[in-house]
Amino acid sequence: SCCGLWREEFRQGTTGAAIIIRHMTSADHVSDRMPRAILLAAGAGTRFGGGKLLHPLDDGAAIAAHAARNLIEAGLDVMAVLRPGDFPLAELLESEGCTVTKCPDAAQGMGVSLAHGVSMTADAAGWVVA
Repeated sequence: SCCGLWREEFRQGTTGAAIIIRHMTSADHVSDRMPRAILLAAGAGTRFGGGKLLHPLDDGAAIAAHAARNLIEAGLDVMAVLRPGDFPLAELLESEGCTVTKCPDAAQGMGVSLAHGVSMTADAAGWVVA
């Protein structure tokens, strides 16, 4: 941790993935703004054969639900970026506690979706991208 400004906390998500959370420790650098999570969910999943994020894992929960839960468990507000018209995924992520936004130009690639997510959360102190 540079200059003692950060304290790291390690957690384990529901799928066993390690989550590292960094907290500022100096009151001089703390603001009311918090980091936000951007869940990139606008891809078509074509290499998977389509519908990847709705595919259930062994416990029956969709891949997207696991991703959202891990971010929320880390204490983050989650902005999920979807392609227009993906109503089943939007409904699932909203039910998991995510805010959903549709990226009209998602077909142009992940960078465009990420830029959209950042623009929708411009007040954040930083971003965790998943």
